[in-house]
Formats: sequence, structure tokens, C-alpha cells
Amino acid sequence: MRGGDRYDVVIIGGGQAGPSLAHGLAKAGRRAALAERKDLGGSCVNFGCTPTKAAIASARVAHDARRARDFGLEVPTVTVDFPAVLRRARDILMESRRGLEQWFEGSENPALLRGHARLEGRDGRDFRVQVGDTAVTAGQVVIDSAERPPRKPPG
Repeated sequence: MRGGDRYDVVIIGGGQAGPSLAHGLAKAGRRAALAERKDLGGSCVNFGCTPTKAAIASARVAHDARRARDFGLEVPTVTVDFPAVLRRARDILMESRRGLEQWFEGSENPALLRGHARLEGRDGRDFRVQVGDTAVTAGQVVIDSAERPPRKPPG
């Protein structure tokens, strides 16, 4: 188990807000780390907004092409290659995810910590955070796991 790093702020979750917050804090002079278990971008980039809007854009083009006559144009046939639509949506999401990954490449501040993160308790005034095999401490922790809570609180 590696450990000992101390951050001013550890952000748990690499969704919509996490990467921007980490970079904003670093730019403001705070030592920041972003902990992400799987893919940067959260639900929006990976299976929600981004691929959905890409597929909807393809549907819109097909709709407009089918209405070409209304605009004085002849488009003989419009067919939808649904596997190609899905490939395009996946390519767009992968490009978004790669862009987020590249934003952290070679950066020590903010740091990208890979692994499942959990709060382990306090170490004086700091929080102890376990991220995969790495133990770190932080003065503040931001939980950015907006898609769903890890488990339902008791009660």
C-alpha cells in the first residue's frame, strides 16, 4: 500500500464537475487530487448526454433529409445505418473521455488518483482517504458522485 501524500482537497468522482474543480483549485494554488474509479466524464460523457445527443443529431439529419422536398430538394432515399450511428456516438464519447484523460497527463497538480475511493476517518484535522492501494490525506473532501449514492444511508 502506497501512501503519505497530502492534498488540500481530494475530489471523489470524475464526472461533470470533478475535473474542472480539480484544475480550478490547482490554478488557485491549492494542492488538489481527483479520485476516479473508472472512466472520467461520469454518466453524461460515458452513457448519458454525450452519446444520446450524438444519436439524436443523426436522427435529426435523417428527419431533415426526409423533408428535403419541402425545401425544393430531391433526396431519393434515406436509410439509417443504426450500427454506424452507434459507432459515431461511441467515437464522440471516447474523444471526450480522452480529452479529459489528457488534461491530467503529466500533471502533479491536480493529481489523478485511480481506484475506488472511500473515507477512512480522520487524521488530526485531515481526512484519510483510501483510493485503491493509495492512502492520502486531505484538509477537505468533495464528493462528486452525482449519478447515484454508493449506498443508501441508514434510517
